[in-house]
Amino acid sequence: MSWGKTIWKLAGSGQEGTSDLPPEKRPTSRQRRWKGRHTYPVEGLNVQDPNSALVTIFGLGAYSIQKSLTLALLSSVMNQPTYNQLRTVEQNGYLVFSGASVHIQEGVLGFYIAVQSPWNEPANMSLSVDSLVQHQLHDAVMNLKDDDFDKERSAMIAAKMAPFEELSEETSFYWGEIGLRRYSFDHPREDVARLQKLAKSAVQELFSKYIGISPVSARTQLSIWMYPANRSDAAMPPAGTTLPETAGKTITSTESFVKDHPEFWPPLFPWKATTGLPVNPQAKAPPPL
Repeated sequence: MSWGKTIWKLAGSGQEGTSDLPPEKRPTSRQRRWKGRHTYPVEGLNVQDPNSALVTIFGLGAYSIQKSLTLALLSSVMNQPTYNQLRTVEQNGYLVFSGASVHIQEGVLGFYIAVQSPWNEPANMSLSVDSLVQHQLHDAVMNLKDDDFDKERSAMIAAKMAPFEELSEETSFYWGEIGLRRYSFDHPREDVARLQKLAKSAVQELFSKYIGISPVSARTQLSIWMYPANRSDAAMPPAGTTLPETAGKTITSTESFVKDHPEFWPPLFPWKATTGLPVNPQAKAPPPL
């Protein structure tokens, strides 16, 4: 199957071709809806790789432009204390990443933290992330000074107002809008106007509602605990082993998770059933070159 078409072949005749797919059958990227805290333990496939890893995603619910900009600013505030605590202070691993998880077409937002370590194991890294959220990130966000907030916001505004430096960068931007079926070619300037009105309290509220929510069992959080295949000190627990209570509900297989969560987030720009064109009432023509 190709984009918007289906490839057919007539058995025994050697004839083949393509035909248009009806709009309701055209492929759409989707994400499943889930609530609560879930952990999926899995063993690495490379027996020569001694690293264990943790990837945890905090679900922030449905996508909106305003929430996405607020999350981007919140992520900018949290990135440095996340790296400093997990990498520099606790030395959980060589690689520590964090940032916004924005899935525009799927219509959902999240914030992720990823850690990779050749000497630590996922359960310990998960406890470190819980402590990080409760202490360092809470302090960084809730005690954020007005001057520091203004600097973060001004830096984001400057980045959005910066002109394209290369033709490939500009081309990528326009094709990105087309690929998303959003067609909002003027959204950087519109984002600037929204950012200028964004209050510090909105950033703090987003953190408290979705990431810093207490108790941790009330969070919408999905974690992957990857165990190395060749380290006895960080071996994957045998099947049926109960993970620590802080792990929440254990995902025994991706099939079981899919079965338990049959609902999807509705696509942000679905195909229009009558014409096959995407629906985006706010779409604008590209600005003049």
